[in-house]
Amino acid sequence: MALPRLRRLFCRQTLFLLFTLTMSGSAVAEAVSISDGKASIRARDYTKAASIFTQLAQQGDHEAEYQLARLYRSGKGVTKDNKLAFKWLMAAAQKKAYQCTIQLGHTL
Repeated sequence: MALPRLRRLFCRQTLFLLFTLTMSGSAVAEAVSISDGKASIRARDYTKAASIFTQLAQQGDHEAEYQLARLYRSGKGVTKDNKLAFKWLMAAAQKKAYQCTIQLGHTL
């Protein structure tokens, strides 16, 4: 008896989540792009750039992974962390991003 109630609750929550994502999806997609991250770097707003690149890197964007690795390696906008820099550089290099493979060679 409790199982159908849980299913209904789950369906309602799922529909609400989908509706919310649909309504806000276009604004989110416009707000987060590689060009926005690079513009933040040019403006020396490294914290904002790190936030943008982190979001994109978690979605598998190889350019964002590379840029995020550079930020972690230099300590700009994030705490300097060579392990995280290596992690993101490796992720980008596995997608056959040429510049990442070169940078990975320099870190080894």
